[in-house]
Amino acid sequence: MRTSHWVAGATLVVASASGWAAESAEVVEGGRIEVTGQRSSDISDRRNETAGKIIVGREEIERFGESNVGSLLRRLPGISYTGKAGRPGEIKMRGMGGGYTQILIDGEKMPPRAGRAVSVDMLPAEMIERIEIVRSATAENSAQAIAGTINIVLREDVRRSFTSVRAGINGEAGRASPQVSFQKNGKFDGMSYLLAGAVNRRALFDDGREMVRRLDSSGQVLEDQVESSIRQGYSKEINLSPRFSWRWTNGHQLTLTPFVMASRTRTSGQVGLDQQVGVPVFQTADQQNERSNQMWRLMGNWSHRAEDGRRLTARVSGYNGLSRASRYRTERDGAGRLSRWVDDDGSTRYQGASLGGKWSTPWQDAHTLSVGGDASLGMRREQRTILENGVPSRREDGTALHSREQQMALFIQDEWETSPTLSLNAGLRWEQVKLQADDHGNTRRNQSQVLSPSLHTLWRFDEKHGQQLRFSLARTFKTPNLSDLSSRLVRSHDNNPTSPDSLGNPALKPELSWGYDVAYEHYLSENGLLSANLFMRDIRDLIRRRTTQRDGRWVRQPINVSKARSYGMELELKHHLNVLWPQLPAVEVKGNYSRLFSKVYDLPGPDNRLDEQPRQLANLGGDYRFKASPFSVGMNVSWTGGYDVQTSEQQRAHIAAKQSTDIYMVWHADRDTKLRATVGNIEQRDHRRDAMTASPDGGLTQSAVIDPTRMSWSLTLEAKL
Repeated sequence: MRTSHWVAGATLVVASASGWAAESAEVVEGGRIEVTGQRSSDISDRRNETAGKIIVGREEIERFGESNVGSLLRRLPGISYTGKAGRPGEIKMRGMGGGYTQILIDGEKMPPRAGRAVSVDMLPAEMIERIEIVRSATAENSAQAIAGTINIVLREDVRRSFTSVRAGINGEAGRASPQVSFQKNGKFDGMSYLLAGAVNRRALFDDGREMVRRLDSSGQVLEDQVESSIRQGYSKEINLSPRFSWRWTNGHQLTLTPFVMASRTRTSGQVGLDQQVGVPVFQTADQQNERSNQMWRLMGNWSHRAEDGRRLTARVSGYNGLSRASRYRTERDGAGRLSRWVDDDGSTRYQGASLGGKWSTPWQDAHTLSVGGDASLGMRREQRTILENGVPSRREDGTALHSREQQMALFIQDEWETSPTLSLNAGLRWEQVKLQADDHGNTRRNQSQVLSPSLHTLWRFDEKHGQQLRFSLARTFKTPNLSDLSSRLVRSHDNNPTSPDSLGNPALKPELSWGYDVAYEHYLSENGLLSANLFMRDIRDLIRRRTTQRDGRWVRQPINVSKARSYGMELELKHHLNVLWPQLPAVEVKGNYSRLFSKVYDLPGPDNRLDEQPRQLANLGGDYRFKASPFSVGMNVSWTGGYDVQTSEQQRAHIAAKQSTDIYMVWHADRDTKLRATVGNIEQRDHRRDAMTASPDGGLTQSAVIDPTRMSWSLTLEAKL
């Protein structure tokens, strides 16, 4: 799909929509803006927030019909993911992952598991109340969000009592995956409650090829191989998220939110190595993997609102979890003889707690002053043993790794309504992060302290027609991963430029960034919206991984380079076609387009971009409800443009474009019952990544990884009882 098609289509619709904006809103007494035709408060909440925020509420989540958070987020403005189409991986804002994007659940970070946060991409969409995308940091939230923050709010208690059940079956590659979720709410003896849960069993199937070709300085081929793999298995998951609330007449409120996640994955696979040139390490291999994870979290929130507008809130939470992973691999030569076997077993126990509070009060009529702070402590114990042919590996000998992470923050924030047309939000946040790890008798520490000012303005320069401008300035940062601080060398079995040894760097410093955002928003009638956002992030002490040769071996190590800059444009459209042109059907059109740029100053150009940041992202979709029949239909196209990137002085990579088209049909049997059928990833495009690595002696290593994708389908019955 050509970029010009996306840009031309968006420009045409934006230009046409501007003429129908006159009846979008009206000003009521006191300067408050009321959006006409509004079905929910999501648009009005977004409109009135001084700090820019995209809010996707329950109604829109249900319309999307996705089964999990990962599939849902890929439709939203500026959101992308790693991996192949139709199979979301790491979630990224503005193409920046790896810690640049902060992901929260109910305003809190998920606990770390084996060096990374617990994955939320497979969290059932039925358990989500709303999703908030915050593009620039505010003082009351952590500044560890250079790209931005995604806050996933779990289901909340509602006024109308109901019981809902959702049962469905998904299919891909000839394998079926059932899933069931439920919601029930009500009141009991002064307490309101919401019970929410989901259970699913996913069938897994993956195959792929990796081609590697090594040449010396004269161009002679030293190695030429093709590795083909296939993996199949299943994953069982259960998620529970009840909520219990008590409200008293004196302004006090208490909410308890337990959250439980548990999963088990088992897969088996085969690998075949076709060695055209060079000595093969093996010819065939069999591998069995098993992974399990259990995590619970309990959060308590208390608040008191006084009659004069003052409000005091406090929260406390604790979590505990255990993750286990095992891998058993056997390799055989061309004659079928066992040449090598590996038994890899590891576990991670993680636990922690956090607390925080905020006091806010009206001040001098137009001000709301807030002060507060939070603190957290997380501890992790990792243990891993690798046996190679029965002998403990030098990489992992079973010694435990103990680590702890302490965070503390204080903030002050002033929200100032200077006039009915101008709002300001100014704040200052001090944040401290301490990391400590004990590894094989070596204790390493890393400490970061960052003072983060922030300023957000909202100017409603044309209230009658729903037009406004936003500006945001914020200082943010990103701390090194704990695993990157280790000074211990981890050797690879087949050492080469594409599979080097790993070495940490205890001297790593945090990345610091100044961020700037400017946005134009035009709120239209019938819940419509036009938005254009420009952003820039100036990053200092950027952390990159550099591969070099040391003592005859390839070693990959993170280092701080000088600086980088990321900037771009984000466009968003949401409107009904019949409002633009009365002759057209009432199709609700949603689209967004992002053009992303970046530059790493220590790398040679022209493609010295941030790693894994695509140049372009686009989504285009539509929903239509038939008037004369109980059916509705819709579609969505997600596209990520291909791009080249200079990942280091010696390595370049090309990542191919991704595109996924989904279509759906819903039969509304009655007000509370509907049956949804969906077909996804219609294109079935292969995901491909090519790389070239130059060695100091003039040699060259070429590699290509190809992952096929497949069409998926689902059939889901939703009923409210």
